[in-house]
Amino acid sequence: MSEEKTRDNEILRRYQDFLDRATRDQQLIFMLFSEGGFTTPEEIRESATILLQRDVSISEVTEAVELFVELKLIDSIDRSQH
Repeated sequence: MSEEKTRDNEILRRYQDFLDRATRDQQLIFMLFSEGGFTTPEEIRESATILLQRDVSISEVTEAVELFVELKLIDSIDRSQH
């Protein structure tokens, strides 16, 4: 198995773990990012700032944002290879 495939599988496993234990706030964060189509660091930062102002913990925002960015990376790599 290639190094990229191993990395992708690890990220997808973390995503499933995240979904299994995510708080309601984290699920909302992830949904907002996914449905909003945020792609630039500025858009992600602005959204994270708004969420932090709504009393969502920084660790919840951080975990959701990191996972979102990693999944976007997989998606962009997959698209570039096809």
